[in-house]
Amino acid sequence: MALYSPIWLEIAREQYAALPDDMRRSFDATFSAILDDPKGGGRYDKRADQWTAVFAGGRGLLTCAVNDQYVKVIVLRIVRSVPQSMRFAMQPWTRRRIGPPAVSRRAVRRRVRCGRCRRRSGPAC
Repeated sequence: MALYSPIWLEIAREQYAALPDDMRRSFDATFSAILDDPKGGGRYDKRADQWTAVFAGGRGLLTCAVNDQYVKVIVLRIVRSVPQSMRFAMQPWTRRRIGPPAVSRRAVRRRVRCGRCRRRSGPAC
């Protein structure tokens, strides 16, 4: 019998229902271990006051809060990773280059100030 009892947020229930069967079985095994000893099977983030644990060989992440006073584990989120091969198939707009926008040489020349007159001008000044 588990020492702590769970409290599920609505979004965590929806995320649990969306898990595939193999990941759900792995989550159940990990979560039962967490209910027995919540502070032994995960990592604690002091700034957020949350515990995280991985399941399914690192393909899933559980975020929860532990309340020792009421002996409860609050399930906040269940996140599953998407395989690298499917990321671009699901979101084709992410194929664009990520980073600062390209700047033309002409635009760079306009920003240069002339040493004599201190105006913003090109090299012809």
